[in-house]
Amino acid sequence: MLIIDFKKLKKEAETLWIENVVADIMVSQVANNYQKTKAAASEEGFSIKEGLENNSENLASSVKGKFGKRVRETIKMEANNMDEL
Repeated sequence: MLIIDFKKLKKEAETLWIENVVADIMVSQVANNYQKTKAAASEEGFSIKEGLENNSENLASSVKGKFGKRVRETIKMEANNMDEL
């Protein structure tokens, strides 16, 4: 004879339901955190690029000759590399 413990089944069903709800919330939070981090990284990258470009312009007036030109070109290349990040 099969004896079914309905209280135990109900308790297990409730536990599974709670775990499912919590898992959905966690997935949502992870996705939200990912989007916030991605946006912050993009903003920070833009800020760094802008700073590098400003430094390059400042160097143009400070350092003359081939060395100055080479330094400015290198900084501009690094600023352009920020787009790839």
